[in-house]
Amino acid sequence: MKKRTIIVILSLLSVLLYGQVGINTANPQGVLDIKNKAKKMGLVMPIVDSAQVTTTPANSTAVEATVVYDSLNQCIRYKSANEWSNCLLDKDQVKNEISVSVIGKEFWLSSPPSPSLSSYYKKPTTSGDYFSLFTYTGNSTYLYGAGNSWATGSNGTVNPANKRYNIKPSYVLAGSGSSFIVADGKLYVSGSNTYRQLGVAGTSCATCDVQGFKEAPMPFSYADEKVLSVANINGSATTALLTDKGNVYTTGYGLYGHNGNGTTANQTAFTKVTSLSNIVALFGNDQNNLVYGMFVAIDKDGKIFAWGRHYYNYIPGFSLTQVVSTPVDITSAFTPFLSSGEKIVKVSISYYQTIALTNTGKVIVAGENYRIGYGTGIVNTLTAVTPFTLNAGEYVVDMEADSGGGIIATNKRIFVAGLNPFGRFGTGDASTKYSWTPVSIPDLDPSWNIEYIDLATNRTFITMAPTLSDGGGRILGSGSNIYGTLGSNNSLYQFKLMKF
Repeated sequence: MKKRTIIVILSLLSVLLYGQVGINTANPQGVLDIKNKAKKMGLVMPIVDSAQVTTTPANSTAVEATVVYDSLNQCIRYKSANEWSNCLLDKDQVKNEISVSVIGKEFWLSSPPSPSLSSYYKKPTTSGDYFSLFTYTGNSTYLYGAGNSWATGSNGTVNPANKRYNIKPSYVLAGSGSSFIVADGKLYVSGSNTYRQLGVAGTSCATCDVQGFKEAPMPFSYADEKVLSVANINGSATTALLTDKGNVYTTGYGLYGHNGNGTTANQTAFTKVTSLSNIVALFGNDQNNLVYGMFVAIDKDGKIFAWGRHYYNYIPGFSLTQVVSTPVDITSAFTPFLSSGEKIVKVSISYYQTIALTNTGKVIVAGENYRIGYGTGIVNTLTAVTPFTLNAGEYVVDMEADSGGGIIATNKRIFVAGLNPFGRFGTGDASTKYSWTPVSIPDLDPSWNIEYIDLATNRTFITMAPTLSDGGGRILGSGSNIYGTLGSNNSLYQFKLMKF
């Protein structure tokens, strides 16, 4: 006992005199030097509920250089001068290390959920005015956020993009200042909630904004009904969602009939649109305007319904600036343009134009010409155009449109028309495209297939089909990088692989 006491005293004197501690070594090479002689044991870090709740023994804020194991995020994190780091390396990243390192562990990766889901219900990337959301799927799925908004699930600028939540999104959607995530049939929301477009909080807006993703309450049980997709219009002031029961629910701004409930009243919670049933697809368009825009829904029989405020859309039967507060069947407006076996797969009705895409690549348009790829002037009736001919092995995969223009994708090519601020179309410039223009993408490997596109006011993302061994695919982006919305890249005028 006496011998042990002497050793302890000598060890303490060594620390006091030299400020070094050696475990299993008499010659420590740093403040703390641990020699693992058995080479079987590891260093166990202090476990905390989450990094943010870590304190000093005096119960004050954790000091710089504190290192902990964050049990909430299941990873090691350290404290810098002002904030906690992102996860340094977690268990799933370890499993993915080999496959990710094949491409340098530097590119944005994305992969859709189960192949059994319709493409209508899969959206892996999205961007608003000041933020972007990405999913990464390897052996598990994470949501990443970049930009300056609560809509990333964070308060403040997130740049470069970093992992926010360990969830498995099947559908992500960015509005002007709000974001929506569908994961495991539930809807999670974050960001601006001024018009109750998130479907949460009460009637006072003093606390209505949501900082950090929250599960949105529903008028149904998630055990009985699952959310498939979500759409918004009016600068994301009105939100609609589609469930696996074929039902549509809306919430938010309703002054021009956008909630589809037969009135012009706002709604503070998701409410069923009772006149719709058996719906299989739901579309919106995020315009920075509280007046215009229409929701579009397609049912199992191919019927097309629209509601909201009709403006320069030129849908037959609707007058200029007409308020449509109950969904109206507009199928007959498109039927004359469809050949045998041809069907409408996506529709966007925005302020200045209507753009509909068929499964054969035909585009049915009306509105201001340069926004619909039809030269100059105005096309005041629906007109069919064929901007491209499908090659062997080529097929239509997606279309996105906003009040400024549109983008169409096949599995191998993209075509753009309309306003091109900040080079969002990836054409190498910022000039307006007056006709449907093919885009050259040097970073696009011929062996890859395009699967999804996301068009925002100032940027565009292209998601490739999975090609990596862990099930991931690549993401390309072009346009404005304000607040780091392209990850760590600068603003781009051509599509480039997104990097960490």
